[in-house]
Amino acid sequence: MTDYADLEIGLHRRDVTSYAVDLRFIHPDSDADVRLGRGVDLPRARFDPDSLRSLASNPAAYGQALTAQLCADPAVPAAFAQAFAAAQSLDLPLRVRLFIGPSAPDLHALRWETLCVPGTTERLLIPICIMT
Repeated sequence: MTDYADLEIGLHRRDVTSYAVDLRFIHPDSDADVRLGRGVDLPRARFDPDSLRSLASNPAAYGQALTAQLCADPAVPAAFAQAFAAAQSLDLPLRVRLFIGPSAPDLHALRWETLCVPGTTERLLIPICIMT
C-alpha cells in the first residue's frame, strides 16, 4: 500500500459571500497534523459559481478560474507550496483531500477535479479525495 502525505483543505461558510479555508498537512507516520496558512484568522476564499458556469465547456479555463478563486488569499498558495515541499522532502506523493463542511453544500457543485497547481496552469495530477 502506498503511503501519502496529505494536504487537507477544509471549506466552511464564513459569511454570505466567503468561506474559511482550513489547511492541514498530515504525515502518514504521525498522529499530529500541521496547520498551514494560519495567521490570526483562517484564510478566506470567495467562489463565483456564475463565472465558473460560463467556463464549463473549457475545463482548463474553469480549473484556472477555480484555482484563482480558492487561492485569492496568499496564505492558500503558500500552504500548497509548503505541503508540496514537505511531501517531496519525505519522498512521498502528495494527496489533496477536500473537505466541504456541512455549512457549504453549494460547493459540491463545483468541478474540483479541474484544480490547478497554484501559480501555474498545470492541472493537479494527484489524487483528489472529496469528503463531506
